[in-house]
Amino acid sequence: MNILDVIDERYLHRYHGKNDILARYIVSKLIDKKDNIINHFNNQYNTSVINKDKFIDYVWIETILPIKEIEEMINQENKKAFHDLVECIRNVNFDYKNINKYIKNNYLDIFSKNQDEDTKYNY
Repeated sequence: MNILDVIDERYLHRYHGKNDILARYIVSKLIDKKDNIINHFNNQYNTSVINKDKFIDYVWIETILPIKEIEEMINQENKKAFHDLVECIRNVNFDYKNINKYIKNNYLDIFSKNQDEDTKYNY
């Protein structure tokens, strides 16, 4: 299971900056899914073995983590939840050597689009 299966929501896999029209929507949905996201990236989350699900998690983290730039714009009642979520995501550390090795060994699978797969996997 990867993070896209956990959040099960469209548009929560890309963040285009604080001026993006979807930024507020993404933040509100991430806060709604905070417990599921934190449970997915719990202390037992193993980043040493990379498979397709871990690679999807890695890409999601790299594309969503810049959302921390809008923390000062979050209303007070959601600030702690947002901060906890960002800290959880920030604490997931992948070894770039393992990521590069996975890409090198699986690039055909990564860059080939399977017509039967759900569109949420299309970055």
